[in-house]
Amino acid sequence: MLVIQTGLLLACGISSPTVEVETQPPSPAPHSPPAITQQPADVTCTHYVALDGNDGNPGTQENPWATLQHAADVAQPGDTVCLREGVYRQYADLARSGDAGQPITYAATPGETVWLDGQGADWKYGINLGNPGVSHINIIGLNMRHWQDETGDGGCIISWSDSDYITIRDAELHHCGHGSISFYENSDYVTVENVTIHDNTLVGMDCGNGPCRHWTLRGVSAINNGLGDSDTAADGIAIEGGDDILVEDCEASGNSGDGFDFKSSGTTLRRVVAIGNGRDNIKLWGQRSSLINGLSVDAGLVGLVLSGSGSYTVTHTLIANRRSYGYLAEFGADNEDATPVYLHNTIFYNDDPEMGGTIVAFSSGVQLQADHNLYYNPYREEDVICAYFLGSEDNACFTNAQINDGVWFTRTGQGEHSFYGDPLFADASSKDFHLRADSPAVDTGTPAWSCSDDLERHTRPAGGAPDLGPYEYPK
Repeated sequence: MLVIQTGLLLACGISSPTVEVETQPPSPAPHSPPAITQQPADVTCTHYVALDGNDGNPGTQENPWATLQHAADVAQPGDTVCLREGVYRQYADLARSGDAGQPITYAATPGETVWLDGQGADWKYGINLGNPGVSHINIIGLNMRHWQDETGDGGCIISWSDSDYITIRDAELHHCGHGSISFYENSDYVTVENVTIHDNTLVGMDCGNGPCRHWTLRGVSAINNGLGDSDTAADGIAIEGGDDILVEDCEASGNSGDGFDFKSSGTTLRRVVAIGNGRDNIKLWGQRSSLINGLSVDAGLVGLVLSGSGSYTVTHTLIANRRSYGYLAEFGADNEDATPVYLHNTIFYNDDPEMGGTIVAFSSGVQLQADHNLYYNPYREEDVICAYFLGSEDNACFTNAQINDGVWFTRTGQGEHSFYGDPLFADASSKDFHLRADSPAVDTGTPAWSCSDDLERHTRPAGGAPDLGPYEYPK
């Protein structure tokens, strides 16, 4: 039996209060659900809209309506409105909600491609969920583009407040003003799956003011958002407040601001990729937040920021490189409040000689439990780790040699099995961070902070113990 803090060793993303109990190391979590298919088989159309339809028709497949707005005005709970193939230069303000178990669904007819295009529609919002918003709404397979005015303001799908039980899936959304999907406040049980968001004037998708609770984002890609002329620092995916957020199999790359920026509590990022964002690649702020099987590469500022006063679990993650001088990862940033951090099976790596600063910095408020981590910065022998919770800035930083000769462990009680060395990636110069067979990261992780799969859903462990970082080397 092992005495350990529960919840924060449940590294597959489920947290619980930090009380000491006697328990066994956690069992591996079950595999995650399979990837979402492009055209869902569960769309059964009850009404139709077509470009050659007429709103005076009954809305059948043979005699469809002409506009999405008319469909929204007459649809009832349990109805599924299907748009036939084509480009619709029309928008809709939704005023009617579905019911629990009987949502109103707006969908592309299965097997057909539909675009809602704001060019020529003479308005800047594609689908407006209202203020107060509608609830129990599904939006499936409706691609959207060009929803913005001449100033760049607008959005593909927008809710001003109180839109609950909303599902958006299987779509591409781009060039949409403020963002492709924006919920301003008080919207719970939102699910976004299999959606690509790119090239918006501001953010990709966000919960602007919060709180937003019980969100699931799965298979979402937010790419190259923040096209405004000014320094908008637009994030790829952001939530400004809330609780119980699951983000898995998602990417946020090339955005002008942060990639992932979550001020919510109870947030789990699992199997996520963040590459080349203008500011921080991944930023978490809240209590009970986790990063599992994460890949962060080439951040404009910091690869991973965990804000002070939260509590965090990080495991099987790679934080690599940055495009400005400074920290590769910063734990307990923004304030010096008590910040529990549980850090395991993770690699910190830098191969940029011009950005050879400190790899990892822990603030004075960090309460650290860390082991089985690998650090490597060949351009900086000093200040590889700075642990300001030791109380003296003059004696808080550790060299590469001190990580390997036991000084780091002796001074902090952390990192007995951690080490400094080249992780021997397949081809780091080409951004291929898979492990080589002879990598020191192979079979050197701890199963107590591991999951049953890696970033690519390969079974973990493949050998006698889990590998460090997000990729498991196949055996």
